[in-house]
Amino acid sequence: MRQIGVIADENDAKALADYLLTQEITTRLDRSSQGGIAIWVHREEKVEQAKRELAEFLQNPGDPKYQGASRAAQTLRKKKEQEERQHRKNSIDLRERWAHRPARRYPLTLLLIGVSILITLLSHFGDASWIEPLLISPARVVIGPDSRPTIGSEGLLPLRRGEVWRLVSPIFLHFDPLHLLFNMIWLYDLGGLIEMRRGTVRLALLLLVAAIASNLAQFAWTSFRMPLFGGMSGIVYALFGYVWMKSRYDPAAGMYLRPDTVIVMLFWLFFCMTGLLGPIANVAHAVGLVVGVAWGFAPHWRQELRRW
Repeated sequence: MRQIGVIADENDAKALADYLLTQEITTRLDRSSQGGIAIWVHREEKVEQAKRELAEFLQNPGDPKYQGASRAAQTLRKKKEQEERQHRKNSIDLRERWAHRPARRYPLTLLLIGVSILITLLSHFGDASWIEPLLISPARVVIGPDSRPTIGSEGLLPLRRGEVWRLVSPIFLHFDPLHLLFNMIWLYDLGGLIEMRRGTVRLALLLLVAAIASNLAQFAWTSFRMPLFGGMSGIVYALFGYVWMKSRYDPAAGMYLRPDTVIVMLFWLFFCMTGLLGPIANVAHAVGLVVGVAWGFAPHWRQELRRW
């Protein structure tokens, strides 16, 4: 927020503020210590336009366009207040979502959580040999040029043989307790919210696309040689990206994320990329986020295209 000037008369300052609001420039009026009313513009990108409007106003404050702006500005303020009330009504606090969410309204979310926990525990956090059918491709021991054994895979051959479940099944594998706990908490919170607001079918479509895209991307990043990855993190970031975009561009959808939550999620995404936490499927995380952001932003983008 930046100050663009001071107007001596309070009524004139209010008239200019009303007119600026009709030009999509929001302001704040404060009494200046030197006398008069200081005009502050909220958005940095509107400052130069507001300065030009101020200069024009000072040349002719009696122009009818300023006198007629009061009613229009009042209408805009009422509309804004109604939107904010509706936004607060639609938005649900995290504690409320955990305490008052009826299970029958998010069956898919609970099913995914149950399957993830069951498979992870039965496999001793991915340490059992029977998990091979759940990997995107069977792991194989390969002798490298230096005669040392390394982990390899059959590449895309299993998928070509029709084992298409492998495109999705790695999301149920978790390799340590914190990995499982982190993902299940966010899956419950974000997945349950989307399922309640948008329905089970839409959530399932988003999850399916995000799982396939993130798993394939992670496998491709290793030149289709390293199949030992898994977890719901790519899905979690897809859900996060979707709710983030809805929160910003579609408040009426009733999905809201606090700014500090967004910061934490993005910080964690990039912190994992540093390698300090060991091997992590960072490509799956990033691709999941891209899928979720695109999915959530697409309706707004289509509306903007129609305006053109």
